[in-house]
Amino acid sequence: FFLMQGSPLDHGRNRIRSVSTLPAEHCFEKQALLSGMQKFPSSDNVPESSIDEEDQLAALGRIEKKQIPPKLMVRSASNLKFPTPALKEPIDTTLKEFDFVLKEPILCAGFRKYLQTTFSEENLDFWKLVEHYKDIKDPKKRFAEAQFLYDEYLSLSAEREVNAPQTFRDVLEEKLKSKSAFASDFFDTLQLEIYYLMKRDSFRNFVHHKSFVECRATYHRVRRLIESPEDRDQRNGLTDRDWRFLLTGAKEITLDAGTEILTMNAQPTSMYRIKEGALRVYKPLEDGSENTICIIDTPGAVVGELSVLGNYGFATASVVCHTGCILHQMELPFIVKLFERESNLARRFYLSVGNNLARLLKEISSLSCKIEETPRERDEPEEGVDTGEELARKAESDFHTIFNLDAEELLIKSFKCAYDKVFVRKGTLFVSPSRVYFYSRIFSQKTKERISLHEIESVELKDRGKSNCCIRLDCGRKKYQFLMKMKDGTELERLLVDLIDVVKNSGEVPNSPRKTFPVHSEEEKILSDSDWDILLAGGDESSFKENSQALMTFSKGDVILEEGKNYMMVCQIASGSCRIEKNIPDSDMCVELGRMNEGEVFGEINFITGRPASASVVAESRVDMYVIGPSVQTVFTQNPGVVIRFYHYLCASLARRIVLRESEGWGRSYS
Repeated sequence: FFLMQGSPLDHGRNRIRSVSTLPAEHCFEKQALLSGMQKFPSSDNVPESSIDEEDQLAALGRIEKKQIPPKLMVRSASNLKFPTPALKEPIDTTLKEFDFVLKEPILCAGFRKYLQTTFSEENLDFWKLVEHYKDIKDPKKRFAEAQFLYDEYLSLSAEREVNAPQTFRDVLEEKLKSKSAFASDFFDTLQLEIYYLMKRDSFRNFVHHKSFVECRATYHRVRRLIESPEDRDQRNGLTDRDWRFLLTGAKEITLDAGTEILTMNAQPTSMYRIKEGALRVYKPLEDGSENTICIIDTPGAVVGELSVLGNYGFATASVVCHTGCILHQMELPFIVKLFERESNLARRFYLSVGNNLARLLKEISSLSCKIEETPRERDEPEEGVDTGEELARKAESDFHTIFNLDAEELLIKSFKCAYDKVFVRKGTLFVSPSRVYFYSRIFSQKTKERISLHEIESVELKDRGKSNCCIRLDCGRKKYQFLMKMKDGTELERLLVDLIDVVKNSGEVPNSPRKTFPVHSEEEKILSDSDWDILLAGGDESSFKENSQALMTFSKGDVILEEGKNYMMVCQIASGSCRIEKNIPDSDMCVELGRMNEGEVFGEINFITGRPASASVVAESRVDMYVIGPSVQTVFTQNPGVVIRFYHYLCASLARRIVLRESEGWGRSYS
């Protein structure tokens, strides 16, 4: 009957005015509606804005407040199950606004992930590309972008087609054929239609979905809008109670003036805290003289804290007793055992060390880093172009280096793909005449697979929609799944079938691949593969396959890190490229400081220090990115040792960069 045709929340004046139209046989329902009329506001007293559909969509909070009258629910719809709100706590008014979500990359990435579940993410991608198109000033670049939008989204054979009127397609095709100039507002009408389609349908459902709760929590943690234990530790450092713990295993030693306690470029084995006296920090020069950096005479000052960082904890200067000193000496084995018992102390210690290393790295970089600063408009990045031959040579060189193979091992083809193991790992698939190789690196976690063509019993290609596919290699007990574009998958399937036939018909069994003994850096030894899996999956081993938090997607032009804002995330580019920008004060111009490509890591200094970003990171293309940070506190409560080792890894990474820059001759300010 009438009630069942409307939403439980749609009980405004239209429903009341329709009561009189109910047939006589529904008099019971009519009486129920009339008995509940006093629960509804009078249509004369309801502001027009409160019943306007567009206003309701822009302010979902008001829609949530409306309730079906209890009497009406009991009398006329006892057999109906009205949906309960998915969110029990109130939604942040700012975060629910559609325009704000579109402009905030973290929230927009979460919204896009939700759209993927409804197979409509192309609408958001198209809208964002049109935003970028409108900022292009060069007519040639604008024409090229219009051609890309047509090929990707508006052609009838487009891989990710969006709904568009045929008349618009005809006009677009005619302009492309005649190579006519495109106005900056050419796509505005279609963009607006898609905007309202997302706002009225997808976004309205998104804010009531559980994924919005996860997205909002991630945003709060990444942007440090809610103070976390890490924020307090970064601000306060080691407490008096922490030092009492550390000093329980310390030895009190008395040293004469001139006694050296730390030697430059040597790994310290102890940490020292001044009780009385003064220490001199210096660097030996090539002519045998000494350059004194500073005198430390403050009781409680500490030197040698890099001893906990393993082989990357080299002293960057020598330290001697300037006067007779009384010091507390804390040896490394005691510190390690203490950290195993006191995880909160360990976290505060590594954050303190990380802050000191970040400050030292900043001093070194600011003194000697020479960057060609060329102001440019924000929408006109310069892109380098590599020829196909250069890319092929680079791929073959990487192939031999990664798997430690002889130069005679021929690389037939390489494919960008994702390996479905524990969670999706983006990497590269290499095909040689006898084997298939896969390589992926996420931070310091390396994944290498070698699959002999003799072991492959079957090759299966499955369509995953949106021009994507899955290649499944059945090797008997073990099966491998690789996700890639349909075009690449089709080519790979044909190539593997042909190679397998050749190998099996030859009757020759290939030699076992040469065993490799990889040399791991200290950073790679700190965290195990299972540690990385826990960090990337957010600590919940049951959700490894979902991998809902680690991999984020950003669109071209998204500002991933904005200069001057606080962030709590360490990022690695899985695919795509980014540029680093710095604003010129009182100007719309910016300076490009550099580029970052696939595999590069950024954000670790902001993560460990809690300071605002010193520059912006902008997506040059669509970027898939592994992110660690939003779930660190959750992981810490479940597996504190994993987080402590992660902080150790970050400190070791900063120390390695300092050693590398000083070895390259970069200076340091000693004033």
